[in-house]
Amino acid sequence: MSRPLGLSLLLLGACAPAVGPTADAGFNVHGAPGQIYSFDGSASAGDSLTFRWTVLDAPPQAEFTLRRR
Repeated sequence: MSRPLGLSLLLLGACAPAVGPTADAGFNVHGAPGQIYSFDGSASAGDSLTFRWTVLDAPPQAEFTLRRR
């Protein structure tokens, strides 16, 4: 006579808390008109990021052109 086999399975899972990505454009940049500056966000960490650069302070006559590489 066979007996039914009882099986208990306990699954435990643990996940690290979700941490958002961190964007790091690098050091603050100061320079002369006409110079070209590159920011690529390569020092950023975490999931993929979409970058949006903002100029915080500039003389009124300053012009900016943002280009993708």
